[in-house]
Amino acid sequence: MYIEQNYATVIRVNDLCRLANQSKYQFIRNFNGLTGYTPYQYITRLRLQKAKHLLRSGS
Repeated sequence: MYIEQNYATVIRVNDLCRLANQSKYQFIRNFNGLTGYTPYQYITRLRLQKAKHLLRSGS
């Protein structure tokens, strides 16, 4: 939920690791296992989806 609520801001993997209380290695591995994407890929994909929606809606 943090990523979805803050996608328009700078999101650092280290901040996500701290929120999840995991090491960087553990976090990236677990995140990839759950989503199929690295955190960077997931955030980029989400931002592109939001941009497409804004372009389509004319906002």
